[in-house]
Formats: sequence, C-alpha cells, structure tokens
Amino acid sequence: MDTRWKIAAFWVLAVIAAQASRAETGRADLDFSAGAGYQYDSNVNVAEIDANTGEGDTALLMDVGIDGSLRPGKRLSLDFGYAYSGTRYRQSPEFDLAIHHLRGAVSYRIAGFDADLSVDRFATYLDDEAFLDITRVSPSLSRMFGDRLYLRGAFARAEKSYQEREERDALNEAYRADAYFLLDGMQRYFAVALERDTEDALSDTLDSDGIATKLTYGHRVEAGSVGVDVKAHVRFEKRDYKTLPDADESPRRDDRRRVGLGVGLPLGGHFEIAGQAEYADNASTLDAAGYDEMVYTLSVGAEF
Repeated sequence: MDTRWKIAAFWVLAVIAAQASRAETGRADLDFSAGAGYQYDSNVNVAEIDANTGEGDTALLMDVGIDGSLRPGKRLSLDFGYAYSGTRYRQSPEFDLAIHHLRGAVSYRIAGFDADLSVDRFATYLDDEAFLDITRVSPSLSRMFGDRLYLRGAFARAEKSYQEREERDALNEAYRADAYFLLDGMQRYFAVALERDTEDALSDTLDSDGIATKLTYGHRVEAGSVGVDVKAHVRFEKRDYKTLPDADESPRRDDRRRVGLGVGLPLGGHFEIAGQAEYADNASTLDAAGYDEMVYTLSVGAEF
C-alpha cells in the first residue's frame, strides 16, 4: 500500500480523536466480549496459501475483544477496538491459527448519510509463527431509506505482507455494495452483497481479479419468552488469475461456493450459545486449491 494512504488515514483518526477527547458533550462506551467453542473441520486448510490436509480434525476456539465508542456530538462518532481469535487443532498443530485485530473508525453524519473511514490492522500467526500482516483502509457511505431499506457502498485498499512467502505480498483494491431489506426490522431481513476486487501480487502469476456475491437471510424466532436468531447465507465467488506472457500453462481459475446456517440462543442478558454448519465447495484449475469441506461449530459467548 502507498505509504501516503497509511499516513493520511491514521492522521485523520488521530485528529478526530483529539477533537473528540476535548468535547464536553462526549459520551464514552466500553464493551468487553469473550467466547469459547469447539469446531470440527472435515478438511483442515489455509486458503491464503492453497494448503489443505484432505483430512478432518477437531479444534478448540477462543475469542476475546474490547470495543469502545465516543460520541462527542450528534453527527460525529469515533469507534475503536481490539479482538483476538485463536484456533487450536487436536492433531494438526501446524494449522493452529491466531489473529490479532486492531481497528479504528470515524463516522460523520451529513444530509442523512453516514460517511465513514476505517483503518484495520491484522496480525496473523500460523503454528505460533508470524504468518500474514494486513493493513486496510476503507472509506464508505451508507444511508437508511425509510424503515425498510439500508444501502452501503465501500472501497477498501489493503496491503498484505507474508512472512517467508514474499512472492504472495500483494496490494488488494475492492469495491463493495450492500443492500439490506428489512422485512420486520432486524428481526427479519434479507441482505445482498456484491464485491469486485483486484489483487496485484509481487509474483505476477498470483495477480487476480475476483467477483463475489453473498445472500443472507436473518430471522428471530420467538419461542415463548426466548428469541432464537437464525441466519442462513450462500456465497458465490469467481477468481481469475493472470499468467506471464511466456508461460505455457493456462491461467488459473477458482469457483468457490459456500452455504451456511447459524443459530444463536441468548442466555440471560449477557450470554449466548451459538451453533453453525457451513459447507464449502472450492473448484479450481490448481489442484491444491480444489477441495470441499464441512465445518461444524458450537460456541458460548458473553458481552459486558
């Protein structure tokens, strides 16, 4: 990523934060979250490097996070947070994954629109070794139209830096549009997401163009005094890779499909138990990237 993008984004966040901290009308909120779970994956893999075992394994999951927000005025808001997620496999420790996520965002409401600028930093560790760092800057614009339609458009520019796999270092630029159709508020809704991205890697053979579509349906089912959140999704992605002019091989192409169903059950005011099943079918002209998998997850989380 161009260094000027990083400097500009972080300076904007810093200036807004300084202004917000001096605002007498400011109101700060701080939330903590933690969760633990159990997962079965029928084909343990790391998609970022086209590696999969072809075998299933179980894993323990852990998540912790802190989220803060400051509202110095009616139009301006500042959000920040840190999250950690870890996956520990029973028989495949070389695929153990840990992700640290640091984020900051500024939002300003004008003429009914929310203009946002977010900065995210991801540090990923594989088998307790530094694996992948990602820095992403993303401006977006969103608005609620009436009571039933919410639209959002975003651009994201991300720099990917791999340890010991420098040929995969890349600059990714993506455009995304989201539409939420609220059938009964967030109690029942349908969402459509469209994304188009281009990735420019250090190795020309890893340059690619991708397009993805995701459909989501969410529904809260009331069972007496308990509300159960049910969410189903399906995602389609096509990705075309480039080949050097003097290469003999045909260009690589990936066709990925995912379908999943999740259920969340609130337990009191702060706790929730959740389960999810997701199937992925990844077809590719590259053998290492062509596989399917089934993932089952059961977790318990808390927010304070």
